[in-house]
Amino acid sequence: MTSKPSKKIALVDDDESIQDYLKTFFDLHGYTVYAYSTPGRFLDSLLKIKPDFILLDIHLPNISGWDLLKTLRGNNQLKTVPIVLLTAKYKKTVDLVQGFELGADDFITMPSDPEVILARVEAVLRRYQWQRGEEDSERVYFEALTLSPTEHLVQLNGKELKLTHLEFDLLLYLLKNPNRVHTRAILLEKVWKETAELSSRTVDKHIESLRKKLGSLGSRIQTIVGVGYQLKDSS
Repeated sequence: MTSKPSKKIALVDDDESIQDYLKTFFDLHGYTVYAYSTPGRFLDSLLKIKPDFILLDIHLPNISGWDLLKTLRGNNQLKTVPIVLLTAKYKKTVDLVQGFELGADDFITMPSDPEVILARVEAVLRRYQWQRGEEDSERVYFEALTLSPTEHLVQLNGKELKLTHLEFDLLLYLLKNPNRVHTRAILLEKVWKETAELSSRTVDKHIESLRKKLGSLGSRIQTIVGVGYQLKDSS
C-alpha cells in the first residue's frame, strides 16, 4: 500500500490536556498535528507550516477566537483553509450565527468523543475537496464498490458505507492486493501495524464485520482454511 503525505492540522487551544489527546488521536489516524497554546505562537508559524485544516478554540487568552477567525479569513493565503471552532458551550444562538458569518465551517462542543471530532473534520475536508474539483488519483474500483483514500469514503452502488477506520484500511489493502492469499499475521502487520501484540482473532472479527457491511459483495472475501483470507475478483 503506497503512502501519501499526511494532512497537516493546526490546533489552537490553551488546554494542554485537549492538545495531548487530540494530537495523539489524529497522529494515529495519519494526520500531522501542530499544537499551539497561544494565538501569537500560532500566527508566527502559520505560513511556515501551511496547514490543511485549523481547529480553533474560541476561548483563548489575549485575543478572542472570533477576532482570530476574522484575521485568518482576511488573509488571502488562508481564507480557503477549513476552520472548525472548538467551544465548551454556546452562550446563545447568535454565537453560532456569528461564527458562520465570520467564516467558520463547523462547531464542535468540547469535550467530544475523538471519533466524532475526526468524522467532522473529514466531512469538512471532503466538502472542500469536492468544491475545488480535486480528483482522487488513488481511487479504487471493485465492481459496484468505489473506495477513495483521499476522501476516506467507500460507496457501494452509489451509497456511502459506514466503515470503521480499521475496516477501511483492511478493505483498501485487500482491494489493492486482489487474488492474493493473506495470512492473519501479514494482515496484522500491514493493516494494524502490529506483529505480536494482537491475536489473529482480531482479524477474523474485522473480516466478519466487513463482509456483513459489503452485503452480497462480502462473499468475495474468501476464507482460505488454515491460512488466511483472499479477495477474489471476477477475472
